Amino acid sequence: DPKLTEMFAGVLRNLETKRAFVVHGSDGLDEATVTGPTRVSELRNGAIHTSNLHPVEFFGEVHSLEELAGGDAQTNAQISKDILLGQEGAKRKVVLLNSALAIVAGEKAGSVREGIEVAAECIDSRAALKKLQALIELSHN
Repeated sequence: DPKLTEMFAGVLRNLETKRAFVVHGSDGLDEATVTGPTRVSELRNGAIHTSNLHPVEFFGEVHSLEELAGGDAQTNAQISKDILLGQEGAKRKVVLLNSALAIVAGEKAGSVREGIEVAAECIDSRAALKKLQALIELSHN
């Protein structure tokens, strides 16, 4: 329920969270989406501000829910790898948008647009892929 974003942001405030985004995609996804508007309740220094993000603002277009479809674990792992290898498309854009919110919440970017740029650089420079490979290697030891 999109109306719950403010309530959950309030819960995070009660837990003394300093900065967070609680999101609800208009397509029913519990993440920022590129299929239409995303309701965003931002908690920042005790204040909650709710607004809508629209993918057109950042990417110039919207995508269909079908373009975001995954599959079984093996398929989803390949999709993730493809994104980290630089594959363009709706799936990359949804990763960039959600990553941007986390980057802004972590105060590594001042805006969603800047967060998207940071996330894209992490992918395009292969830094994100290298981190994943290091995690995989560590988990096998």
